[in-house]
Amino acid sequence: MRISLADTGHGPEFEVTDNGPGFDPAAATNGSGLRNMSDRLAALGGSCRVDSSPGQGTTVTGQIGLAGQMAGNAGAVPLTGRIW
Repeated sequence: MRISLADTGHGPEFEVTDNGPGFDPAAATNGSGLRNMSDRLAALGGSCRVDSSPGQGTTVTGQIGLAGQMAGNAGAVPLTGRIW
């Protein structure tokens, strides 16, 4: 597993990558774990993306919005990638 954190000037960004079995996002059932993570990041003015494929592991990337961005975007932040 690899975990990266960065400050890009738009807010903290993270990436978590593993070399596990991966999964097919199109065939995945909607669980609550990834959905909850997306909802919590959106509440902070952020976003989340999950990329995976069978046999290739999984990468979760996300960003948390800056305080000024959160006030103007409350409840209106688009989430990218497949949302659970």
